[in-house]
Amino acid sequence: MRKKLNLLYYILLLMFSSTALAPAGQVVTEDVKAWAQRTVAQEKALQAVLDPNSVAVLYFYNKTGMRKLDPFRKGLALMLITDLSQLKGISLVERIRLQALTQELELGESGLVEPQTAPRVGRLLGAAYIISGDMIKGALEKIKINSNLLDVMNKTVFGSPMTEGIMQEFFRMEKEILFEIIKLLKIKLTSQEKNKLQKPLSTNTNALFFLFQGIEKSDQGKYREAADFYKKALQHDPRLKLAGDALSELQQLGLLKKKKRSRSLLKELRDRTSLSDRLTKDNAVKRARTPKDVEKRQSLKPKPITDIDNDGDGYTENQGDCNDNDASINPGATETCGDGIDQDCNGIDPACPPDPNDVDNDGDGYTENQNDCNDNDASINPGATEICGDGTDQDCNGTDLDCNDVDNDGDGYTENQNDCNDNDASINPGAAEICNDNMQVDEDCDGLSNFADPDCGETAQ
Repeated sequence: MRKKLNLLYYILLLMFSSTALAPAGQVVTEDVKAWAQRTVAQEKALQAVLDPNSVAVLYFYNKTGMRKLDPFRKGLALMLITDLSQLKGISLVERIRLQALTQELELGESGLVEPQTAPRVGRLLGAAYIISGDMIKGALEKIKINSNLLDVMNKTVFGSPMTEGIMQEFFRMEKEILFEIIKLLKIKLTSQEKNKLQKPLSTNTNALFFLFQGIEKSDQGKYREAADFYKKALQHDPRLKLAGDALSELQQLGLLKKKKRSRSLLKELRDRTSLSDRLTKDNAVKRARTPKDVEKRQSLKPKPITDIDNDGDGYTENQGDCNDNDASINPGATETCGDGIDQDCNGIDPACPPDPNDVDNDGDGYTENQNDCNDNDASINPGATEICGDGTDQDCNGTDLDCNDVDNDGDGYTENQNDCNDNDASINPGAAEICNDNMQVDEDCDGLSNFADPDCGETAQ
């Protein structure tokens, strides 16, 4: 009887704690970690109890080979969770529960999306559907996002939305994946819901990048670094509510307070402090006699982690290297504008200046990058009407139109195509010769008229 009650307890625990409305917060608390431990410990004893309206969004796998896109693994999942949580009749598994479960199961980036792992994670989370996917390199500088919608109970993928675009269009790509998933789940949206979902989390790629980095640092327990990234995100987009909420959460949980020294430690330090200029026996150290001895003793001291140059770029964290695992990022690096990465570690990624060839100087609707061959003259552009024989290339096709190449009468033939009368549509190389018109007109432009034309036969006039 007790065994059955314990089993019922864990089933109810799984049902009511897994599929809460998301997002509830970004800090993996001790309570959430304890939930993950209990869930995994009871995995074998539990039967799958899935809420038919519940969805879990896994982290996306970064297959691009570009480490700078790693923050977008969790970022894309967070954006989808935030959007889907606005829909009625659907339960979203909190991201922090997924994170706690990932840590408890010790799943790496690739392990979370393996075919045999995703259904298991879904059952542990109590989710009926799993959204997962990956990011790969597309054509030119584009990124392709592939996603899968998995039916956990049947272990089948019944939809794979995909999209492609440049990094600055990340918010658009997320929306394309979102609405395709909604279609697959057969959720009907009202016009009001659709308009609400079309609003992006932020259109500022830099703000999103810093937000996602803050989430990663928070998951690692580096709350002060997380707070710094949230602040940078808000500098780029003050309306990014998720960054403000995450920062407030850290403050409310007291995770940004400086640790105070205990009284016992202070007393010990006070007791060990000498009020004279003599060394105590406990603290006596033989003094080095020469400068070389001093250097030798100092070299034996272990260097702090922040003084180690992990990526070999000549800079350590104490020297301002903001990513000591990437040699292309350091205070001496050249900044690339508008890519969402702070290469020179000055705290910002500058926006790129507008391309002068993308400016429509004459206001005709075309720029030089759109093949306007004279962007100072509104009458000259790829959509203009060409005027023949004036020495000007109005339609920017590379040549001025020969007037003999103009079909004046609209019969499909020009003078250069042997139209012998381009002002009469009944006369052209394709017309039928009229054999007895008494006008001696050469309708088919072969140089012969009436019965002199072989088309009229051998009958004499």
